Amino acid sequence: MLGEMQLGLFRKFLGGEGITLQSIRKMRRGADVRGLVRAMDGAPSNLYPYILESLIEFEGHGYLQVMMEEGIGEKLEEVLSSGGARSKELALSLMVTFVTNNFSEELMTERTTTLLVRTLKEADEDQRSMITYCLAEASRRRMTPIIFIEGGIRELSMQLDTLDPDLKCYTIQALREIFDAGYQEELLRNGVEERLKRIMAMDGTPSSGYAADMYSRLSDWRDRRSREGDVMVREHDVEVIRVERKKKPLEERLVRERDEDLYVRPSTRIEGRKRHGSVLTSYGTSAVDKGMEEEVEEMPSRSTRPLYERFERDESERKGKNRDPEEEEEFELEI
Repeated sequence: MLGEMQLGLFRKFLGGEGITLQSIRKMRRGADVRGLVRAMDGAPSNLYPYILESLIEFEGHGYLQVMMEEGIGEKLEEVLSSGGARSKELALSLMVTFVTNNFSEELMTERTTTLLVRTLKEADEDQRSMITYCLAEASRRRMTPIIFIEGGIRELSMQLDTLDPDLKCYTIQALREIFDAGYQEELLRNGVEERLKRIMAMDGTPSSGYAADMYSRLSDWRDRRSREGDVMVREHDVEVIRVERKKKPLEERLVRERDEDLYVRPSTRIEGRKRHGSVLTSYGTSAVDKGMEEEVEEMPSRSTRPLYERFERDESERKGKNRDPEEEEEFELEI
């Protein structure tokens, strides 16, 4: 028989302080969801698969709510960050369950989205399907800037070359959410349009219809930009055109401000005047005369500012102001 000290060390090796396979099975039989989630704090990583397998069995909305209350999101982040391959696969499966049951708002945080993109780069096709499904929901929850920063748009674009029809559909769904978030230029730059063409040519595949819809959206956007000469401002751009007033009454100008936390909805329309000699550069930047005094109001913090901000001119004040036509010219900027 093992001595008391050896038995204690053996138990500690199997499951940390009081967490063993036997205790996990007992909590599983007793539907002790809270206990299972809490067990992840004291259990070693080799017991994570058994805990996660147990949690996956409890798919009802009530059980999922209990898991959220116990902080399952942070524990899943830990698994994605440093867990083994089997643990990551089970964690992703559980995340899909949460997303499917309308818990994506609580689950799709900035850190989770970051870890999902990083995991995507090393995942196999089965894991990629689950990650892509979650990333589509993350983009819907306004996490597209994180996906862009981590290189997720490029990874998702390359996935269109896969032979897995389900993965293609999930990928197109994610790219459509990214398109709606204002990252059309990035999609074009990463060859999405050409890849969608190839999918459309494969008549009869489940993904061809999704590809046709996405291709139509992207082509219409590109043609409109080319036709109207739009200056595009993207969510992640740090160079943002703003309409500001100088101290002189009713004199308005465009100011370029660098603020990484500022986002502008792509559909926003900004009307203003361009001074003679100023230059509009591509990608939503504006070159303003250096001699003009800049007066930019302090931006609110991330915690108080909404993700999208709209800037509009006071149309009633603009009317009635006489300007020298040789000095200024009217223009309309559509974003």
